[in-house]
Amino acid sequence: MASWWLYNQAPPTRQHYSSEFPSRASRWAHQFVSTSFKDNHRYVRRKRPLQPQECHRRQRPTHDYGNASLCLLAGILDGVYERGDFEDGNTSSRESALRSPLPYPGNLRPTPYVVSVSDCSLLHRRPIWFLQPLPATHFCAACNVVPTMAFALPCGDILCECCRDSITATARLQISDREDGAKPRDGVCPLDGVPFVESELVTYTGYADDVQEEVVLCANIEHGCSYRDELRRLEEHLLYDCRYSPKTCNFCKKKNIPECELLLHTLRCPLRPRRARVLRWL
Repeated sequence: MASWWLYNQAPPTRQHYSSEFPSRASRWAHQFVSTSFKDNHRYVRRKRPLQPQECHRRQRPTHDYGNASLCLLAGILDGVYERGDFEDGNTSSRESALRSPLPYPGNLRPTPYVVSVSDCSLLHRRPIWFLQPLPATHFCAACNVVPTMAFALPCGDILCECCRDSITATARLQISDREDGAKPRDGVCPLDGVPFVESELVTYTGYADDVQEEVVLCANIEHGCSYRDELRRLEEHLLYDCRYSPKTCNFCKKKNIPECELLLHTLRCPLRPRRARVLRWL
């Protein structure tokens, strides 16, 4: 009964409708009937019909997680955040990071690090965006790698095994070239310039395991993915759930196309053969 009454209602005005909307169905396409029950009575509500210019042009929502990720990432690279905004690093900020509707809260600054994992992992030598910056004692001062084995310097910073070998080899070569007989040293800190001797370094292990519960962003955030969870679940997300992995078009050879947009790009690719079977390349 309600649908018959709704269909036979005259439009509010007729002189504003152009030939683009000749039928009543096109003018009332987005109108629907919703019911609600109150005190065992049924009330029929009719929403305002859309105007002709609104029927063919629906405004997109304001929150676009893909574009928001790119805009926020650009702000990170431009250095618009201050260090004092995220120095507290308590558990409440971590919980708010998981509940935030945006890719990350505004009082946190994602920082890229490379976590030392096995060679067969998807995260091997791949930068990972952490919501909260890690302490200086958890990543290498030279390459920002969270190592499995770290060497503590006298100044408080740490070095991974690869950077330690590289710095000590360079320092010894420079000392051997000098003729003034300077005091031998094995290297200097790349940040503070404090000299150190290799025999005095303290070895630590387990930093890569300590950061597994830190909140990170998806590795494909540059392509629009708004995933946010703990690091130990990131590899599973990249392997099974993420739809923003970069792909390459087989026709025009364009790179870094998100997986969720590859089909649309392939259908519209100007270099695609006219009678090509698109699904064969997907």
